[in-house]
Amino acid sequence: MSLLRRTVSPPEGNVNLAFGGVTLPYNSRTMPRIEDLELLRTIGDPLADNSLDVLLRRSHSGDPASMAKGGCPAGNMVQALMARVGEITRLENPLQPGPEFSITDVLSKCTDEDDRAILAMWESVSTVPTWLDWELLERGQDASHRYAPLLLYILAMGSLATGYASSVIDQTLAATGYLSSSSRSSVMRRLAETGHMTVLMARGVKAMNVGGCGWKAVINVRYLHAMVRRRIMAKSPAFASQYGIPVNQTDMVSTLFAFTSSVVVHLETFGVPMSDEHSRGYLHLWAYAGHLLGVRTDLNYLIPVDALTQAIAAAKRAGSPAPGAITPNPILATDPLAFGHVLGTALREHLFFPSDMTKELTCRLLDGISDQFPFNIPLSRLQTVLYHLKHER
Repeated sequence: MSLLRRTVSPPEGNVNLAFGGVTLPYNSRTMPRIEDLELLRTIGDPLADNSLDVLLRRSHSGDPASMAKGGCPAGNMVQALMARVGEITRLENPLQPGPEFSITDVLSKCTDEDDRAILAMWESVSTVPTWLDWELLERGQDASHRYAPLLLYILAMGSLATGYASSVIDQTLAATGYLSSSSRSSVMRRLAETGHMTVLMARGVKAMNVGGCGWKAVINVRYLHAMVRRRIMAKSPAFASQYGIPVNQTDMVSTLFAFTSSVVVHLETFGVPMSDEHSRGYLHLWAYAGHLLGVRTDLNYLIPVDALTQAIAAAKRAGSPAPGAITPNPILATDPLAFGHVLGTALREHLFFPSDMTKELTCRLLDGISDQFPFNIPLSRLQTVLYHLKHER
């Protein structure tokens, strides 16, 4: 046991772990090793971090809050990224480069390190993965609308509140001031900012196409995470050695899980299970969102298993730390919803160690949401939902 989290896996088969009403014996051949999850806490998002550094330097400011003064809007980093790509490639509109343009070719010929950082990020977010199925993604968007009221309950009372049970995640939230204001309107505003991305993601297929409003929103959140890493590490250099890099790969996978597999599992808790068609689509939508958010491809258990297997092999060849650590046996990810039970048990064993801050953040969340427009949900009902979801976990 280490500070605020478990860093060593339990003995094989001797410890039963539970999640979502399912109890499983620990097995490193099917579950992520705690040691690998700990290693992934040392890895952030190099593509976003490096390109953010370049954009900040070009804005003549090291402070993201003042980026707008240097022509680099803090709330629309993707616009700043596209502008710089246009300058480097001499494209009038990087979103419409022409049939003969290849960002991969341009990157391979580029020798300037700053320009390479920009182009590498652009290649990552502007190249649609070969595994993406637009029809399946559209079904996921339909599911987001169809189950919207319950999704709001579960994301707030299940995903967010349960995330507070991780003391290491709480440390990042505390360092950023997230939900730290005593103002109820401030809490609602911050929750609305979080929900803004999910709403735009569901606004039709065009929204998630390169250049669409959902696509832009996801990438802006990715840059927000990069800003969080930059600010916390500048303010507290020892933070990483104690808690891991802020918004690291383990945190990203945990968040992806909380917004996907966990949500679908707990819809059943409310007696409103998603259809198989909607479930597959919803998970596929978030597989693409995870890709755009910077989850390493070999760790994105929601992508099709063939693509995942290829990504794990590529990560091993590249010498990436803990390649494929989330899915020791990739074939299990053929059913990402069933694998969610496996992943949930490992994440819970690694991260779920409540602290006094857990109670404080949860109380602020409940107080900030209760009896607030537009839902006007009584505090007693929120407490009932929270108890029900946490008891099920």
